[in-house]
Amino acid sequence: MVRTAASLAAIGLTIALITIDGLALVHAANRQPGNLAKQTAQRVISFYAQAVMPPESLPLSLRESIALALERNFDILIEGYNPKIRTADVLNEQAEFDPTTFAGFRYSGGKEQLDDAPTRWPPDRTEKLRIATPFAGVEQRLKTGTRVNLQLAQEHITSNETGSTSRFINPSDELRTTLSLTQPILRNFGFDVNRTRIRIAETNQEISEHSLKGRVIRVVSRVEELYWDLVFRIQELGVRRLSLKLAQDLLAQTRVQVAVGTQPQLSILEGEAGVAAREEAVIVAENNVHTVEDQLKELLSLFEDRQRKGLTIVPTDAPRFAIEEIALEKALEEAFEFRPDYRQARLEIESRTLNERFTRNQLLPTLDLEGRVGLNGLDDNLGDSFNHFTSGNWLQYQVGVTLRYPLGNQASKSRFTRARLEVQQANAILERTEQRILVEVREAVRNVETNVKRVSVTRGARELAQKKLEAEEKKLAVGLSSVREVLRFQDDLSAEQSREIRALTDYNISLANLERAKGTTLDRMNIVVGSR
Repeated sequence: MVRTAASLAAIGLTIALITIDGLALVHAANRQPGNLAKQTAQRVISFYAQAVMPPESLPLSLRESIALALERNFDILIEGYNPKIRTADVLNEQAEFDPTTFAGFRYSGGKEQLDDAPTRWPPDRTEKLRIATPFAGVEQRLKTGTRVNLQLAQEHITSNETGSTSRFINPSDELRTTLSLTQPILRNFGFDVNRTRIRIAETNQEISEHSLKGRVIRVVSRVEELYWDLVFRIQELGVRRLSLKLAQDLLAQTRVQVAVGTQPQLSILEGEAGVAAREEAVIVAENNVHTVEDQLKELLSLFEDRQRKGLTIVPTDAPRFAIEEIALEKALEEAFEFRPDYRQARLEIESRTLNERFTRNQLLPTLDLEGRVGLNGLDDNLGDSFNHFTSGNWLQYQVGVTLRYPLGNQASKSRFTRARLEVQQANAILERTEQRILVEVREAVRNVETNVKRVSVTRGARELAQKKLEAEEKKLAVGLSSVREVLRFQDDLSAEQSREIRALTDYNISLANLERAKGTTLDRMNIVVGSR
């Protein structure tokens, strides 16, 4: 046992290095940044601190609203972890081909009856063996399917048997190194089949990035829709208040005319009824503003800040109206190029096709070519054993073939059937996605074209209603009209103003929906998601 001290020290050092390396990896993993939400909140607080604004209001442009939503939206935060998780999956699959070092120590002993001792002879004709074996080595699975194992071992053997019947140099030291190779010939043979799990993991990682892009696009589109809806509600409230002011001015004028006898007493009641109806319209419009504002606050996660949960969002962007020529065929081409769900569907087919090929390979029998070659040296001391070992005269080798095949092979057949059906399912999903894209893009293009016409028509109708009201007010001033008629024309103007504002905001919303349908929202906003 003394002779093995140096070998045991070397093996022990190897084990210690392996353990320290593993602990370092665990420590590094534990240092990864957590609590991402807290960091995000701190950045938003900094954003607020740098803004110059009254404490009760928050002016926001459309781009600022989108930036807040992307930074604080929990759906995006949750979805954003998936690409990182899939990246870890890729590294995990690649690690299957990392080399592994190993080291250890075995000790065995016992008694064995000698071959030349009759069973009825005294029991002291036995051999007592003690074997101490330190060993170390490295093994690796290659991407061709080959398994390589290189091992160095030392055996120190002591026995109580001496004489001509002894089977050992007593005591003996043996150094032995062995290189073992196992190469699959049928199942798991080749570069492609052994990299299948890595390629599937890489595809899933790309799918997760497109899924995140889709989530971001939905959030951005929803922010745009609510932002422009809030703009409409605020402008509509302004129209209702203006209508109320016109009715109040008309009521005041009517009271003067009744007092001088140019209008009947009933005109005052008609004017008061008109004012009351418009006050109700203002109350409803104010409620609509608060409802949409709360929806936008929720999307921007502004309710998390207790000090700012009562603030009022003040949109700083106005709806634009610039007629753009939109070609349906070009829009469809862009959709099939940029839509994240379409690219997801294609990648899903690729992933499932890879799995189908792998499961088809697993239908084959396992036929392994095995080879082993090694050197050894044996003597009664470690130094002489090492000399024999390094001489290269003591070479051992072994070659063999092993065939395995489960009777019926039902497990592999069922996995292949499942994989084939999943490919067919993925193709059906792709076809459904293509149909949905066609419908959504065509509808989005039509909506843009329709809203262009609506803006032109409602603008003309509003101008006409304005002229009719002015004419009716002049007739009222000379006693040729009534308060009821003027109120009716005021209602018509208010309605046409609301329709014009609605058409203009709908136009901007339809442009955003068209970008969403084409999958180009992120490019239009210069938003980068993921690494691709």
